[in-house]
Amino acid sequence: MKQNQPLSPITIFLEKSLILLFFLLQLSIVTFAQNANNKEKIEEEKQFIFNTNYLNLEKFKGDTLPERVSKEIEQIAFNNKSKLDDFIKTHNPSMEFIKTAKINLEYFTPNAFYSFEQNNKYKNQNAYYRNIDKWKAKRNELFSKIKISNDEALSAPNYQNLVANILLRKKEELWKEASGENKEEFYKEWYNSSIVEGQKLFADDPVNILTQKIIQKFYTGKSAEFAYVILLNGSIKEENNKNLPQIFENFKKQFPNSPYISQLQPKIDIIIEKNNKTLTDKMIFVKNGEQFNTFEEVINQFKGKTVLIDMWGTWCDPCRKQIAQHSEALHQFFKDKDVQFVYIANFDIHNPENWKKIIAYQSIEGFHILANDNLTKDIMTKSKGTGYPTYIILKKDGSYELSRAGYPMNRETLIKQLEDAINQ
Repeated sequence: MKQNQPLSPITIFLEKSLILLFFLLQLSIVTFAQNANNKEKIEEEKQFIFNTNYLNLEKFKGDTLPERVSKEIEQIAFNNKSKLDDFIKTHNPSMEFIKTAKINLEYFTPNAFYSFEQNNKYKNQNAYYRNIDKWKAKRNELFSKIKISNDEALSAPNYQNLVANILLRKKEELWKEASGENKEEFYKEWYNSSIVEGQKLFADDPVNILTQKIIQKFYTGKSAEFAYVILLNGSIKEENNKNLPQIFENFKKQFPNSPYISQLQPKIDIIIEKNNKTLTDKMIFVKNGEQFNTFEEVINQFKGKTVLIDMWGTWCDPCRKQIAQHSEALHQFFKDKDVQFVYIANFDIHNPENWKKIIAYQSIEGFHILANDNLTKDIMTKSKGTGYPTYIILKKDGSYELSRAGYPMNRETLIKQLEDAINQ
């Protein structure tokens, strides 16, 4: 991904998986090593877990069938078992480490295969779905050998990562089912409702509530507690706060003695406070904006002005994060300068209430347009935008250019580009 391009949804999913794997690995290393006395032994154990969790499957990307990659993963798992046996003989590690390492090895193959399968499907979606029965058969074979909910495995990085992957990827599968041929079965199973009523519930929150349903279906005990923490922390980080206070209350009732409650409560309190915010006169909705079909109609609204256009969506995690991190600072920097801020929401035309709620929640001051599909397509085509968020600098003469600030946004680069536009 080039630095000056926004992230596509595919790249976002891949990036999340890699970041999550690293985070969970560090978390579990601390878990099993924190009670050890010998610092050198701790470092040896940490390094062993790290080395045996690493694998490079780059050469298999694009494979349309699972045979080659599954054989490679199984061979690596076999080699890792030999390495573990040798490590135990030569390093005399703690019993806690041995238990964790063996469980980690047990979950290595199903986790590695599932991670690869779900990332690889974006490389060749047509071929993947044409052969999906073969991928599912191999996945089910591997999953049949392990416990999906396993409290004894919580210290193992591969189990932790598998839990996180299941929450993410099962949700993606269900998104597809929600509009597929068997959608009647989907809404009956997951929402206990008809298609019409289920579609309303699904559209209202296709992420947090659906993830909670996945947790309730597949996990119990400490594993469910861990899965809830992944959901809550992940959604807070992504600025996706829909229904989180409600989900947190359910979490507290189910796990009243959880040590995570004290960590999460302040963050949830902030969400509750922001949920009570209302729209202000500094949040201006462009008249008939939802009827605009061309970029020129937007440009005509701001003739003679220097404008920063933010192409975003309420559904877009990076969009919400970038707004939370940069919007107020940019407004503050340009408060005495002739810059207009225009936020164009894309693929939200079906949900105007949620759009306005998030504008109030995030305190997004400036001009707002709820784009129809024609406007989205025209702006992205003419500006050569490739993902969301996309930032466009509109100049006083009506010309425009993409931001060079990249993703994550380099705020100083964007400020310089806007200042150059002001001075032209």
